[in-house]
Amino acid sequence: MRRKPERQAERIEFAREQRHQANEFSVDVWQMVRAGRMLGEKFRREHPLGSYTLDFVCLRLVLVIEVDGKHHLTEKGVERDAVRDRFMKDRGFTVLRIRGFEVMQDGTAVRRRIEEVVRRLQCDGPSPRSGARGARVVAYTQYPGSLLHYPGSLVPCGGEGLGKRGLEPDANPIA
Repeated sequence: MRRKPERQAERIEFAREQRHQANEFSVDVWQMVRAGRMLGEKFRREHPLGSYTLDFVCLRLVLVIEVDGKHHLTEKGVERDAVRDRFMKDRGFTVLRIRGFEVMQDGTAVRRRIEEVVRRLQCDGPSPRSGARGARVVAYTQYPGSLLHYPGSLVPCGGEGLGKRGLEPDANPIA
């Protein structure tokens, strides 16, 4: 029988506090993904992983969604995010970063972007945690110096191509 690793009580309490102190952007994204609303997938909010607390995670798809506030745009914030992204990538997670203000500007576009990534992972299956197939870091906004790469073709299960719009480092389809 497989046992779950013990979770530190202080990490769990910190995650609970984060849920109660969520900003408006995170609350809006939570409403998009909670209770199976995102293509039937189960997401967790403020989920502890190692020394980090993930904004949103779908464990079945091994997908993390991070909603970034203005502190992520600073030089130090970009550096911390790169380390954090590498940590998650090394564990096989796909990371989707969304700027908080984009949630307010065009929530529909943000929802579409999340749906594109979820559909793709549903078709491909989750990244193996061993990293054998290669973890992905996905971003739909520009972050100088951060990882903005989604390798491979973007053709969903149904056969219609999504194209590469918004998935290249220099693209910003939400703007």
